[in-house]
Amino acid sequence: MSVASTARSSALACALGLAVCAYFLAFPLQPNQSDEGLILYNSERLLEGQVLYRDFFEFITPGAMYFFAGVFALTGPSLLAARVATAMLNGLSASLLFSLARRVADDTVALAAGLVFAVVCLPVWRQASPHWLSTCLGLATAATVLAERWSPEMRAAGAGALAGLTACVHQHHGVFLGIWLVLALAALARLAPAGDRWRSWSRQTAWAAGAGGAIVLAVLGYCAWRASVARVVYALYTFVFESYQPPKTGKVGWAGSIWLSAGDLVYTWPWLLRWLPAALALEATSLAWRLRSERGRDETIRGCLFLLAATMAASILYYPDFIHVSFVAPFLLIVVARVVHGLLKRVRVEVRVAFAAMLVVALIAKGSGNLVRAWAAAPERAESPIGTLRLSATQHTLLDAVRTAVGVGRPALFSYPADAWLYLAVPAENPTPYSLLIPGYNTPQQFTEAIAAIERRHAPYLVLLTGLLHDDDPILGYARQRFEPVAIPWPYTVYRRAS
Repeated sequence: MSVASTARSSALACALGLAVCAYFLAFPLQPNQSDEGLILYNSERLLEGQVLYRDFFEFITPGAMYFFAGVFALTGPSLLAARVATAMLNGLSASLLFSLARRVADDTVALAAGLVFAVVCLPVWRQASPHWLSTCLGLATAATVLAERWSPEMRAAGAGALAGLTACVHQHHGVFLGIWLVLALAALARLAPAGDRWRSWSRQTAWAAGAGGAIVLAVLGYCAWRASVARVVYALYTFVFESYQPPKTGKVGWAGSIWLSAGDLVYTWPWLLRWLPAALALEATSLAWRLRSERGRDETIRGCLFLLAATMAASILYYPDFIHVSFVAPFLLIVVARVVHGLLKRVRVEVRVAFAAMLVVALIAKGSGNLVRAWAAAPERAESPIGTLRLSATQHTLLDAVRTAVGVGRPALFSYPADAWLYLAVPAENPTPYSLLIPGYNTPQQFTEAIAAIERRHAPYLVLLTGLLHDDDPILGYARQRFEPVAIPWPYTVYRRAS
């Protein structure tokens, strides 16, 4: 690649990253009902000195919570600060996606892949999330191990460190990324002289394992030191396999949805997400045919990127709804870029230009439509300790009702089953270890622990999403025994402890 071509590609990668960052920030600061508020409130808890896995519960590794706690340490708790940090991560992800796709396609197709990621994937989960952080780290891992700078050992160590960080953000994705890294290093080692392949692979794997293992050991070792080994093992392993996975497995097909998330399907192209695996099949066939005659560096890079997409797709098979597919879509879009590039080379220039023009028009229409839709869904404005928020009518009514009921200060309040954003926006303090508590998802013992914590703190307020609760719900039954309703901002009910 010439110096001019490299400079052009670098400029496009930077421009794409900045555009994606700006696009993500153009969405309203509307808090999410579950995941975002949970992670950000847990980050605030860390800043206040509480100990993860001991004082409050979470079943993913702590990397994202430490990351946002660090952001809050610099800015103070702020939804805008969390979104800006996430926008920067997503901009970097788009740049990395472009750079990786550029290895198997031209600049135009690689740029299109990055724009599709921004317009079709990001809007379905337009919030601060560990998933976007792990996506960025996964792309960075691939870019590092496939780079042509530095020594093989340095590349392997850097990629191993990034894979270790991914495991510290989301253990499940980290495991699958680690498997891919071992396979990629084996494939790249085949480019070494015949007598040095085994030694090259084992040496690079040792560097990768050492760097990644050191990071995981340091992070999880610190957690175990502060909490306990038993608590960390239960949260990150036992609970995941015994409680979290069984209720979710088999409930939705690839890029499917359930009624709770179906409203966000309008922010994406569901047909594109559903057909992403077809690109894997086409690339597998094309690559297998190519390997019959050529097995050089280009084919190795293609094979590594194909395996990366397949591995990350496998990492979400436990629950492959359209939101989780969007998290791993950047890896598959690299393969899509390769397939599209191969097809466009076989058609006339006029056809390529027409295809590019239609894609640009479609992306502009979709991107602008997503922004209009998101702002229309959050018409209300509210001041809060975490900044000026944009809320739906239901959220605004709920926030007003809770604030009116609890008054000033920072009272102990339990929001059930989710809506952890209330702890930040009211503000209030969760007296329990659980910011997400759902029957069939959490264990009966955890419900018992939550009720005991509320009683121990003599917490005066509960906020229940009663419109979705069954009469035999344990928290609803507890609320009816010890509390009285003081406001009913449907579908919620605000309870105050009975005198």
